[in-house]
Amino acid sequence: MTNLVIFFWSFLLAVAMSIEKEDVEALIKANNDNLLASFNGLLKQTVSQIKRSNEDLAESQMKEIKRLKFNESHKFKKKANEDQFKFNQKLSETLDSAKSAAENSQLEKVKTSLEEGETLISERQRHILLTDKSDYGWATVDEYKKHSLADDSDDEKRIFKAKSRARTFVNALKKKKSSAPAESTVSSQPRPIPALVPGFRLDPNPGHVLRVVNLATGAHPVQQWPSKIHQ
Repeated sequence: MTNLVIFFWSFLLAVAMSIEKEDVEALIKANNDNLLASFNGLLKQTVSQIKRSNEDLAESQMKEIKRLKFNESHKFKKKANEDQFKFNQKLSETLDSAKSAAENSQLEKVKTSLEEGETLISERQRHILLTDKSDYGWATVDEYKKHSLADDSDDEKRIFKAKSRARTFVNALKKKKSSAPAESTVSSQPRPIPALVPGFRLDPNPGHVLRVVNLATGAHPVQQWPSKIHQ
């Protein structure tokens, strides 16, 4: 039994000694190369993720800057114009996002941005049709959008409720306008220029005298006739 054990260990020692030094070095080098390749791959992936994150952040900041610039101080006279402006702005942002993603070969993001733009256009077309079918125009769309998230009923019921609210709003607006006191209107007919008869004199201000001459020739509105006429 002892001889068998000695033989076994001798055999293992012989096998170990048969491994050449070059083979050991090659094995170590191959292992190091694999580790280095894995590290490089991980490093490239991390850098790519950081770059993409920075690009997304820069794009988001640029969108916010554009939004603040467009909404800075302009006051729209008509609600429909304001709605159209905001829609165009949103659509422009989605197209810019798709363009930026395409330049960076982010095909999935390109697809997402284009789908968002398609949804915006489809929703806008639907609102236009709703406006055209309603007697109360964009007031119906405003009420529809205002309550679309809070209302759990189906779309047909939401449209009916929106029309009802729009009717109430428009009627109240008409009633308010009709009850407001009518503004006094000034006749557009020219007032006669008083003749320079005895007992009257013009104010001895060169500007007033020039104003009289201009009024006489029709160069200025009559309501600008000087008020300083003394008896």
